[in-house]
Amino acid sequence: MLPVGCVHLQLPNLNRVAKKLDMDCASAVTGFDFHHGGYFHAVTDGYIVCEEHEEILRAACVEDQEIQR
Repeated sequence: MLPVGCVHLQLPNLNRVAKKLDMDCASAVTGFDFHHGGYFHAVTDGYIVCEEHEEILRAACVEDQEIQR
């Protein structure tokens, strides 16, 4: 489930780009991986951001990828 007004994005380096733009970004926990011995860890896939920042972050990620090439 996503909080109201948020979107799930799976873009490379989104966390770094969001920090540069001073926008909130949280890792999306999509499940848990259980291991023998009773321990487990969270499985993350993408990031959660506010809907209002989605277009800006998508464009910034594309620009960041072009710069890195």
